[in-house]
Amino acid sequence: MEKEKSDEPGELIDVFIQLQQTLSSHIEAIIKQIEDGAGRILHVYPPYLMIARIPKESIVGLQKNPAIHSADTEEIKGERLESATEIHRLAYTAWNEYLQKKSSKGPGQDRTSLSWDTPGRLPPDPPPPLRETLRRREEEESKDDSDLP
Repeated sequence: MEKEKSDEPGELIDVFIQLQQTLSSHIEAIIKQIEDGAGRILHVYPPYLMIARIPKESIVGLQKNPAIHSADTEEIKGERLESATEIHRLAYTAWNEYLQKKSSKGPGQDRTSLSWDTPGRLPPDPPPPLRETLRRREEEESKDDSDLP
């Protein structure tokens, strides 16, 4: 039986989740909430921080959860970053760098999945031992060609 369109998750977004420190024991319940909502956990930094990929429409439910201090989809800046503890500042900085890298790629800029024969690309260089073997063969062939009248 086909899945109804309403059962399919919408656009997926990455979210940085910070739990309430006094309610960090609820981490399993929050993970279940994310997974039940067609999301998935990318990283967990116990006991207070995690990164998840969720359907965009699920963000409101996370933000309303009393066990969650914050659910961020954008860079963490300003007073919040400056006044954070060392551990949180490191996590916020890593999150910000992740978002910057992600946005700097832009659509169509990830060329790692392109075939080597895509127009404008050259084949990769062979490993050095193979390259030497090919050069020797080319030299032998060119010597053999010079013997022809």
